[in-house]
Amino acid sequence: MFNAKAFDLSDALSAFDEEGVAIVTNVLLPAELQDIRDAVEEVIATDRARGEQLTGFSYDPDDRNIRIRDLVLKHEAFRGLVENPLALTFVEHALGEDFRLSNFSGNVTGPGSRRMYMHADQGFVPAPWPPYPFAINIGWAIDDFTFENGGTVYVPGSNHKSHGPAPEGGYPDEKAIECPAGSFFAIDGRTWHQTGDNLTTDQSRTGLFAYYVRSFLILQRPWYRFVSPELEGKFTPSLWNMMGMDIGEIPTLRSSKADAS
Repeated sequence: MFNAKAFDLSDALSAFDEEGVAIVTNVLLPAELQDIRDAVEEVIATDRARGEQLTGFSYDPDDRNIRIRDLVLKHEAFRGLVENPLALTFVEHALGEDFRLSNFSGNVTGPGSRRMYMHADQGFVPAPWPPYPFAINIGWAIDDFTFENGGTVYVPGSNHKSHGPAPEGGYPDEKAIECPAGSFFAIDGRTWHQTGDNLTTDQSRTGLFAYYVRSFLILQRPWYRFVSPELEGKFTPSLWNMMGMDIGEIPTLRSSKADAS
């Protein structure tokens, strides 16, 4: 585990390369954390009022996980996270300078929820995989992550495998990511992992996940389809590029969509 106030970046990147996961603590200030918690509650309430699906997804074994998506479009508090310079150091280390933001979602794991299936975030890549990742996930711990409350479970060193895991998991060397609220953890796209079991009766665990991929891949979220005219002025040029769009490109894309409909 690494403390952002006093840690060796080269050691953190080495741990990422070796184990497939690196944790950086004390990144967000208490006031920033509270703003993000408030934004998560606001998004959940708004999505629920709109009738958007929040629970019961096919990859969850029960309906106790709340999942939200498209967070960069829904609140300004989330946009700074995807451009956090320290987090992007890990992204560039894994993918190079030319990468894209494929998705930014949230997972609120409720008391008693069971773990999702074991997977790797580049499971769409046919095996055998090359010796470098196609993707990286930056997970933001908005609450403390512990083994008991469903901290993400992973298999250390599985990033050196050339294929994905068995969905049922149960690997003897798996371990939970444990870190305090305000931390982030970087997960190599090849690393085998899953949402853990929430063994508590009274704790929810909120994690936000910024998913970055190499620029030649199709994004999970085609952002140009969802960006409203009201939002166009609220993104930095670097975030536009990260979302696969250049300044001045949006009107053209929107017109193309209209022409096709």
